[in-house]
Amino acid sequence: MEKTIQCYCVNCRQVTNHAVLFSIKEHSNDDDYWWESTYSVVKCLGCESIQFHKEDIDESNFEYYGDGDIDTHPTITTYPRQRYKVEPIGNTWELPELVRGLYVETMDCLNNSRLQLAAAGFRAIIEAICRDAKVTGKNLESMINNLAKSHIITAKDRDHLHAIRFMGNDSIHSLKKYREEEVIIVAHIVNAVLTSLYLIAKKVKYLDMKPISKYTEFIDILDESIAKRTVGDVDILRNFIRHDRRIISEDIPGFENELKANITSGTYTKLSLCATPTTGHSQQYKIESI
Repeated sequence: MEKTIQCYCVNCRQVTNHAVLFSIKEHSNDDDYWWESTYSVVKCLGCESIQFHKEDIDESNFEYYGDGDIDTHPTITTYPRQRYKVEPIGNTWELPELVRGLYVETMDCLNNSRLQLAAAGFRAIIEAICRDAKVTGKNLESMINNLAKSHIITAKDRDHLHAIRFMGNDSIHSLKKYREEEVIIVAHIVNAVLTSLYLIAKKVKYLDMKPISKYTEFIDILDESIAKRTVGDVDILRNFIRHDRRIISEDIPGFENELKANITSGTYTKLSLCATPTTGHSQQYKIESI
């Protein structure tokens, strides 16, 4: 009966059944360390293309469980090479230079099965993202937390980045080897984060619908509104800016607190604070200049 194995076919671009046309094994003769390599010529049972397939396994590929079960994770090499384990993101030139260099090298490690280097590389990418965003912190843990506190990433992304940090630390300091499928998951997470932070962000700039996220942008909108009013007018902040849909309601209290501080310090002089609201409970402002 013809022997078959499952492996990746570069033509079908997926794992398919392959007939083994020829196979030979070699193994260690050293009692101190066991290893075995199987070299095969295989033929895809779908597209009928022929390729070389090598399976390496040694003592480091065994995973032992408490119930006595043993799992094996052989290292597979094929020729022609598998195109990609994970497709790199397009438009990498839009990434910051430091991030781009690390990303290209790390994805090359992953797609050529250099998994330990890839795991360390993904950690380095996270640190490069933090430095590009100019967040501070005594270590990478606090820098990731500050990315989330600055609303550059979400709380869920923060947890994902910490998981990548753990993997990178284990690979560097404990020399731990992660399974390929685990490193592939990390690659997908990094692709998603980079796409959100850099690629999509640049595309959104071409649209007039990006929410206002910076205080300086908020002040520009406030100044435009004040210019359409009259010196001496008194009103609450929300009425000054109510016609601009780009300002998210829940962000207004933070902007207003900074505005009050700047008015008090004399940094912002177009408005003054009314001592006591004449109606309602919201702070009222008087236009001092346009």
